[in-house]
Amino acid sequence: MGSNNALVGTWRLVSFELRLQDGTTRHPWGDEVAGQVIYGPDGFMAGSIMKKGRAAFKATDVMAGTPQEFEAAMKSYVGYAGPYSVHGNRILHHAEVSFFPNWTGTDIERFFDVQGSTLALSTLPLVFGGVQGTAVLVWEKRAPYSPLAIYPGEEKYQKQHEGARPPQR
Repeated sequence: MGSNNALVGTWRLVSFELRLQDGTTRHPWGDEVAGQVIYGPDGFMAGSIMKKGRAAFKATDVMAGTPQEFEAAMKSYVGYAGPYSVHGNRILHHAEVSFFPNWTGTDIERFFDVQGSTLALSTLPLVFGGVQGTAVLVWEKRAPYSPLAIYPGEEKYQKQHEGARPPQR
């Protein structure tokens, strides 16, 4: 397993593009994407990317979406996690869990380049949304989280849950 010190940390997605063989570039989810990838010093990683502005399900039950809601959700999100290992400028994500079932239990190969606080991850040619190309994801390193700080929206959450108690076992 490996940790490359420059790679370790939490990264925020800046851009996601698909570079086609003819030299053109596509943005499969448009310019508005969000994501986070975490590389821990313990050799584990987790990553999620999604299209911004995804429609909420009408139901509040995560399992009660309509077929159309599930399809839209599946087509606008990718996430997986597991151990990782570094081999020169290659990184293998050993996916133990994945939103895309075909990746569970497989090694997902990426190429990486860290320049200061910017991480570029790229793939071998793959098919995404019916189009073959090389995916290039650019990430920006996030500052460490301070559990003592108040983050946007947190005050509202605290007021809504004031006095709430965890469920009893």
